[in-house]
Amino acid sequence: MMRLGTAAKTTLLYMVVSVGMVISNKEAVSRLQAGTILLALQFFTTILVTLLLHCLGVMAISGDRQDVWRWLPIGLLSGLLFWTGMQAIKYASLSTLTVLRNASPLFLLGAERILFGAAVTPAMVASVCLILLGVFIYGMQDFSAKASWGIIFVLLDGVIVCIDRLAERHMLQHKPISLSTSALVLENNAVSLCFVLALLTGPVNEEFAKLRLSGVGVAWGLISCLGGAAIAYAGVFLSRNLSATAALIVANVDKVLVMAYGLLILGDTIDAWRLCGCTLAIAG
Repeated sequence: MMRLGTAAKTTLLYMVVSVGMVISNKEAVSRLQAGTILLALQFFTTILVTLLLHCLGVMAISGDRQDVWRWLPIGLLSGLLFWTGMQAIKYASLSTLTVLRNASPLFLLGAERILFGAAVTPAMVASVCLILLGVFIYGMQDFSAKASWGIIFVLLDGVIVCIDRLAERHMLQHKPISLSTSALVLENNAVSLCFVLALLTGPVNEEFAKLRLSGVGVAWGLISCLGGAAIAYAGVFLSRNLSATAALIVANVDKVLVMAYGLLILGDTIDAWRLCGCTLAIAG
């Protein structure tokens, strides 16, 4: 019973933080035009928050040094995941991004069954298929206009998400490591920061020339940085308490809430087909 309560609270926390993070990222990147620079600032902010919480005795950084090396591939995956996700948002529409990403749980259902012996119930399969059908209906009109780079980055991001979720579940639930939550967050963000800094010194250094500073853009950037610290902890909590498939379904439901933000706040239009798709996705 306690386990169920913890999972429910973790899921709710992650959904709230994730929706806020996606919205603030969208607003900040559209104004600043510098996604990789924003990522670097988010990682740096999260590191500072983690060290502050440790110094205040709120959440200690602890664990065996050998486990730091064991977790290193996860940190590299996290950095690559965040960057490909930002590129996917840049080149593809939100609808296309959502449609292709929502196919990920179908792959994870089979992978978790094979690798971890997880039970796959008809209800789980029906839920994933219903979400996939709903978001496909919502975004099916967008495919004809999408550039090939957008599709490539979205698919690459989806593959990395699946690998990352399976690896995290393996490390946190099946072969537990001694690193505390703060230690995991610190390592993920330190490794990810090194990754994006390497990109900024080479392949994407043109972002500094394209950077457009404004008061509103900076404000959204600060909010996204605080959100980055919050979602770093919420993501680890989610991986500790839910299966990889369940965690990814939670993340996919968040995208429907983001679409609602676009409709209610940004003034996006919706027709009968898109309304039907949203309804099916939420029902799933």
